[in-house]
This record gives sequence, C-alpha cells and structure tokens, in this order.
Amino acid sequence: MSSFKSNQPNYRAIILPFESRWHDPVISGEVKAVFRKKGPSSKANPEWVYAYFGSPLSAICAKCEISEILRLTVSDALRYAKAGKLTEQELKHYAGDSEGLCVFRIGKVIVPKHAVGMAELFKRFGFRPTPSFVALSDNGIQLLDDVLNAEEPS
Repeated sequence: MSSFKSNQPNYRAIILPFESRWHDPVISGEVKAVFRKKGPSSKANPEWVYAYFGSPLSAICAKCEISEILRLTVSDALRYAKAGKLTEQELKHYAGDSEGLCVFRIGKVIVPKHAVGMAELFKRFGFRPTPSFVALSDNGIQLLDDVLNAEEPS
C-alpha cells in the first residue's frame, strides 16, 4: 500500500492545522485567506487543504479549495488580512520576525459527512498534527476522502 504522506516535490493536497477558534469561520466560508510562516515549496502546487482543528475538536472537519498560493513579504500579505478575518495588527503579531508569509487563498469549502478525529487519524494513517502542514500522497487523499465521506456504520 502506498504511503499516506507524500514524499514527492509536487503534491495535490495538504493537511493544515488551525486553532479550534477558527472552526466556525472556516466552515462557514468566511475565511478566504490563510497565513503560514512556512508553506509548500514553489515546486508544489496543492489544490486542497484539509483543515485540522486542534483541541478540543482535534479533527479534520473541512476540505478547502486552494484558489491561489502567494509567497509575500509581510507588508504585502497585510492586504489579505481582512480576507483572513484578521486585523493588520493581528497579522503583524503572528508574522513576528518573519520576512515573508505564505498566503493560501481559499475557494469553496466542503464540509464532509464526518469529521475525522485525532485517534482515528493516528490509528488508520499514523497521522499526528504538525505546526506547519503535512503533504498528502494521492493515495492519502483517496483514503482520507473515503473516511470523510463514509456512511455511518449500522
């Protein structure tokens, strides 16, 4: 069986961690930009973000289309603060001493039939959340989509 995580320089999807306070704004589609200090290499071209929300949710609860990935200076990234449901001051604080930010512009948000919790993610795939992101293999995408859209067991 192929790996859940991608070891290739180009991959189609990532798991991105969020604090649990971002659950409702992300799920509702209010968040149109997501900022990270570390993003995929310029060789990678992910099309999807699987949103993993931390404690107390500790689960993947959404699949978000990436409409564009920008690698910007902090001052240029500030133009997208409002789209990320942040003030410019909050984004500056997050950026800290970073010279630049990766900005994921978010398109449609798909809310799957089931959230997939941390225990199941670890048991099935050996997944543990990271501070930055996890690149998924094509097999990992298919496995995760299958679990997220599975019918309730009888």
